[in-house]
Amino acid sequence: MHVTLRQLRVLLAVAETGSFSAAARTVGLSQPAVSQSIRAVEQALGVPLLRRSTRHVVLTPAGEQLVSPLRDALKALEDVLTQAQQAGERLHRVVRVAAAPSLSGRLLPRCLADVAQQFPGVAVQLKEQPQDAALESVRRGTVDFALAVGDCGPGELQRTSLLVDRFVLVCRSDHPFSRRKRVSIGHLGLERLIVLDAANGGRQGLDRVLAAHGVAVDALQEVASASTAFEMVKERLGVALLPASCVPTFSMKQLRSVGVEPDVLRDISLFSRRHEALSEDARAVHDTILARAQGGTRGVSRPLTLLVPFPKRGPVDSYGRAFAKLLGARVGKDVVVTNTVGLGGAQGVHAVTRSRADGYTLGIAGNGATVFTPANGRQPLFDVFQDLTFLSGLVRVASVLVVGAHVAARNFAQMRALARLHPGRFVIGAAGKGSSRMLAEMLERLSDIRLTHKSYDGLAPALDDLAKGKLDMVFGEPAGVLALVQAGKAFALVVTGDERCPLLAEVPSAVEVGLPDLATDGGYCLVAPPSLPAGVLERLSGAVAEVLQSDELNRIFASLGVKPDFRSGPYYENFIRSEQSRWQAFLARDGTPD
Repeated sequence: MHVTLRQLRVLLAVAETGSFSAAARTVGLSQPAVSQSIRAVEQALGVPLLRRSTRHVVLTPAGEQLVSPLRDALKALEDVLTQAQQAGERLHRVVRVAAAPSLSGRLLPRCLADVAQQFPGVAVQLKEQPQDAALESVRRGTVDFALAVGDCGPGELQRTSLLVDRFVLVCRSDHPFSRRKRVSIGHLGLERLIVLDAANGGRQGLDRVLAAHGVAVDALQEVASASTAFEMVKERLGVALLPASCVPTFSMKQLRSVGVEPDVLRDISLFSRRHEALSEDARAVHDTILARAQGGTRGVSRPLTLLVPFPKRGPVDSYGRAFAKLLGARVGKDVVVTNTVGLGGAQGVHAVTRSRADGYTLGIAGNGATVFTPANGRQPLFDVFQDLTFLSGLVRVASVLVVGAHVAARNFAQMRALARLHPGRFVIGAAGKGSSRMLAEMLERLSDIRLTHKSYDGLAPALDDLAKGKLDMVFGEPAGVLALVQAGKAFALVVTGDERCPLLAEVPSAVEVGLPDLATDGGYCLVAPPSLPAGVLERLSGAVAEVLQSDELNRIFASLGVKPDFRSGPYYENFIRSEQSRWQAFLARDGTPD
């Protein structure tokens, strides 16, 4: 028995639409190709699955028995594939860095802190390895690049000089050397000398200098970490000759660091594959480490980051990128847009709460994260009022109910009639846990219909399923649904609220179809981490207000079917409080949705 996944999808499309022509439009095949697929499945199973007539296609008992578990199986498979895709997207945002142990102690954490501030959407995975193993990891491609000691490496690796590290002598504060500014290498001949092993890098150069000054290198005490050397010095087991990058900048209790002469140096470099370009994220991390090591980041122009909690290409992404471009021009800095997707929009807002409160990170928050999750009594990732600073409103937007072209409804009355005739048959999507989910609940109650709900992490994937016939209807934002409507792959039935949308001027408002209560104050605001300094908050809020009032942003937003939201941060915070109370009362009266 050989049945392909496409053939099973075709069968399900025919069963759900009751029509070969409608199924052909849903799956993107010709009608003869649909017929051929059905015949192939029936031949493979040895039973008829459909009864055909001039007008209708209905399932046989065998077909009925097959379709229900088939629908569940295909949905489970789609969920698995979606999870794999999301895991792959997250993987692309991970930069893997190897480092010799003596380099990952003091130098690298400061560099990674810079990366976390400047690129909060990028995760750096540190792999501490012996010197040779770190270079081998680069060569094999298991890490993006490595920090290692030495001015050379395997021929296929590209080396970028990072800094020159000097060795210093570490002794007890009561040792005679502690009273000197510098100690001659030749004076170490009678000392019990503690050094790092070869796995930390730089030993060949150190041994050459010691041997040239009469210090026996075969009698050295070797340890794997600087912390072990410090403890041995404290216990009077010797003095340590260590790279300065391994010595803490703060005062060491009982210990002193002293310079040595002549200078003993080791070169620290970044190694990457010579003939393979670094990814955009890896290059950003590479260059940030380079900037920190070569004089810190004070002279480096640090960009602002705008965290968008929904996928690329979706409406919210469009609002965010338009705003970010104009904000960057206003403040004279780049504004990097990072899409942090998950948990219906809450994951990106959670990332904002965990960012440094310095004015360099702000995010977009929708009603799902700020209003409906708390109102539903779900355990939130953060406290809306304790863990966020509300900067301003951003955009006010109505929602449009659209149905897929495979649904036999071209206006709201037809859709309501079909839904009443087939309770639970039609699937409505919810983009996140915000307005679209609540509107779906309200639509059922106000129209006296029963729908099946399916959640998505944004409007774009929901619309993809709508176009493919895997979803029947969804509330979306005008800019998001317009392309499908214009292409004839979806039909707009009603605009929430009491006004029509200029982008879909022929579509009636909810008031016109007799549902005046089908509305939410949908929109998005701008948030920042908590405890933002007053001066930073004032400057940032002022810049945001100027951008929102600009003619250019108003023009861009109008082309997307939305309007700027000029409500100030404190006003918006009070609005969120009132909305939470309103929806808590609504849910308590009508029952909390699942």
